[in-house]
Amino acid sequence: MTEGIYSLGQTCYTCRVAFTASDVQRDHYQSEWHCYNLKRKVHSLLGLFSKISCRFFTGSLYLFNFILISIKGKIVADLPPISLEQFKLKQKLFQDSNTCGNGSEPESFFCSSCSKNFQSQNTFNHHISSKKHREIEARICANEKSEKAQKLPDTLSRSIQSAEKKDEPHIGNSSDGKMSYENTSNENESCYSGSEIDDEEYDETQAIPGNSCLYCCHISSDIESNLLHMGGCHGFFLPDAQYCIDVEGMLGYLGQKVGCGHYCLFCSSEKKRFASLDACQKHMRDKGHCRVVREGLAMLEYEEFYDYSPLYPGGEDDLNSQFRLADDGYSLLLPSGARVGHRMLMRYYKQHFRSVQNDDGRIKQKKQLNKKIFGAYKKLGWTGSADGSAAQIAKDISFMKRLKAKNDLHIGLANNKIWKKFSKRIQ
Repeated sequence: MTEGIYSLGQTCYTCRVAFTASDVQRDHYQSEWHCYNLKRKVHSLLGLFSKISCRFFTGSLYLFNFILISIKGKIVADLPPISLEQFKLKQKLFQDSNTCGNGSEPESFFCSSCSKNFQSQNTFNHHISSKKHREIEARICANEKSEKAQKLPDTLSRSIQSAEKKDEPHIGNSSDGKMSYENTSNENESCYSGSEIDDEEYDETQAIPGNSCLYCCHISSDIESNLLHMGGCHGFFLPDAQYCIDVEGMLGYLGQKVGCGHYCLFCSSEKKRFASLDACQKHMRDKGHCRVVREGLAMLEYEEFYDYSPLYPGGEDDLNSQFRLADDGYSLLLPSGARVGHRMLMRYYKQHFRSVQNDDGRIKQKKQLNKKIFGAYKKLGWTGSADGSAAQIAKDISFMKRLKAKNDLHIGLANNKIWKKFSKRIQ
């Protein structure tokens, strides 16, 4: 029967079938049935080769070919091909075995990144480990990060507005008759990394005034009472208070840093920024960060509010001790009290305009405020900073000033522009 089938011409020796047309024969060679029978034939051939002793292959090539021809019939006899009906039955049994038992739906393996569905676990695992799948996932992750970065400022502003609506402070009177705020917010603190938030224009109206506490919602009658409250309740003292020449400006700057920027006064400003004022104040109270860092480069941040000239070595800043620029930036104030203006502004000085503010009176007010604060600190048991640390800070600031002046002179000579006192005002 087999020889009759082979005599027809268009046949498949592996599956033992005959075809009426060449197109049908070519389609059969691509079918799963033919591939299955071909694998059975190859498997039986390898099994017979493993049983043959090595001594048969030590002879001539003719003997080896004779062995192959002689066992060819046995190869087919070991694993005969299956019919098409048997192959379909095996396919159905295999599909039923892959389904989840007890009539449940078959498990599907779907890749959401590539939008592809797979029939088996092996093909799904092979797809996940492929290079193309990893590239698509990396591209999707990059797009999600960029979208989150664009939406972050909007979500931040909405969260702050919702927090302000929900956490309206309760205003009450304290035992001493002063106004105090009680915040009922119990939200967990949240902070954002400086790399995630772009530089924004801070709303200066949200700055904490000088008579309000930096660490809670307590409001005092004046700056002196506010400093006493922060020192007694939170342990906050102005660093090197005996050398602070502008207490009001110092508190104003700290109020902008906490109220507008939501930055911790002790942590690095570049790393930790909080989503709301309440979260920032909770962080400083819970972590014990109710103080100002005065080490390293942080001391230059508050340099304009301090005067360490009494600690400078003698003869180093003789020019600064004899002559001092006035606050208006147009004149020099001599030790005798006389005011000297620049000759290029002679036409304006001849008009005899009076200054809007009395500088001498303002300086006296600052000195009186510093004396009051210094005396109040002593009543609280504050002993001041050690002379060694203050002297080291003064030495470091003096060195940085000289280095900056040297660098400015070098840049000015290179650009033929070293006169800077009045150039910005005149131009």
